[in-house]
Amino acid sequence: MAKQTASGSEIGDDRFAGIEMVVTGSGDDHLTDGDGTQDIAASDGNDTVAVALDRAADTFSGGAGEDLLDLSLTTDGVIVDLENSIASGDEIGSNNISGFENFIGGSGDDTFHVDAGIVDAALTFTGGSGDDRFEFELDAGSGHGSSQLVHQILDFLVGDELVVADYHFQRVMETDGHSRFEKVYAPELDDDEFIVRMRDVHTGEMQYAVVEVDRDKDNVFEFSVEVFETGFANNQGLPVLA
Repeated sequence: MAKQTASGSEIGDDRFAGIEMVVTGSGDDHLTDGDGTQDIAASDGNDTVAVALDRAADTFSGGAGEDLLDLSLTTDGVIVDLENSIASGDEIGSNNISGFENFIGGSGDDTFHVDAGIVDAALTFTGGSGDDRFEFELDAGSGHGSSQLVHQILDFLVGDELVVADYHFQRVMETDGHSRFEKVYAPELDDDEFIVRMRDVHTGEMQYAVVEVDRDKDNVFEFSVEVFETGFANNQGLPVLA
């Protein structure tokens, strides 16, 4: 919308002006936020919505499909609060968001907050550069039973922090120049509270960490977070570490 153009094989190349609300079709659409307040509603398909640095109160909806909210233009840091469905920052304003499963941050220090007890879809995060924080909150009395959702962080680097149910994890640089994913803080929990487990996975040339939560201590982990260092780097969609 920033360039006031719309194009596609079915519609040709069109120009428009004065449009504040856009609703897309059922294909895989790419939409770019413009200046001022916008209401962008993607429909079916795997859609991308790129957020502009307009300091405006926009509304973005991903709709059905595997949709991406792209905040990569930001440099001052953003907060993506999926518990309250808001993406905010000095550069982008406060925006209502819904229906997105994939998120790309900018070059600032970003925060992504998830209430893992109510989310009903697997989420994927790419923080970008900066010291990013990924928060997965889970109260002892909440949860989705044995839904076993698997969330992913695709670029967890030194300086980033993962918080899962008050357990804190970081990638720590060692003296030989390599980094190691490790738990840096664990709270004192009562006997009736949930279990958080960390393990390493080695599959061929792939290596990544998994943090898992067993909410009701029945040996069924209701959700997990897979943590990759450099993300999805090949055309087969498999995580590859540098």
